[in-house]
Amino acid sequence: MSHSIQCPICGKEGIPDFHREDVVCPCCGSDLFIYNRLREVTEIQPESSNVKLRSKWLFLGTISLLLIFIIITCCITYSKFTHKEAEITKLQNKVSELQDSIQNLNTKLSKSTSTYTFTDIPETNYRIYIVEKGDCLRGISHKQLGTELRFEEIASLNNLVSTDVIHPGDTLKIPTQ
Repeated sequence: MSHSIQCPICGKEGIPDFHREDVVCPCCGSDLFIYNRLREVTEIQPESSNVKLRSKWLFLGTISLLLIFIIITCCITYSKFTHKEAEITKLQNKVSELQDSIQNLNTKLSKSTSTYTFTDIPETNYRIYIVEKGDCLRGISHKQLGTELRFEEIASLNNLVSTDVIHPGDTLKIPTQ
C-alpha cells in the first residue's frame, strides 16, 4: 500500500485498512466497524430497474402518506363538527325548557288573584338626583334645595352619614319639600 491509513477517531497512522475489513484501532481502541459499513452503503450503485422500482415505491409511499393525512384531517373536522352539533342540540333543549318555564309563569300570572293598581304604590316625597363630578352633600343641598343646611336631611334619606363620600354616577333621593 502506498499511503498509510489513519484512524478517523484518534488520527493514529499505520492502522489496517478499515475500509476493507473490520478493524479496532490499536491506539484508541475504537471499533471502526461502522466506517466499513458506511463504505459498503456508499459504494452500492443501483441498477436502472432498481431506481425505477424505488421511484415508484417512493411515489406510492408519498401518495399513501398524503391520503392518510387527508383522512385524519377529515376525521378530526367531522369530530369537531359533530361535537359542535351536539352542543347546539343541548342549547336548543335548554332554550325549549326556558320557553316552557316562561309559558308556565305567564299562565300562573294570568291566573293570579292579586291585582295591582297604581294606588297601591306609595307616594314618594323625593326626587332622584344623579351625582356629578365635584358634588358633595352640602353643594347638592344648596343647588337642589336652595340652602346648604339641609345636607343632613339628604344624608338621612339616603341612609348615609353626612361625612360619607359620594361618587359621580351615584343616585340620591332629594326631598321634594
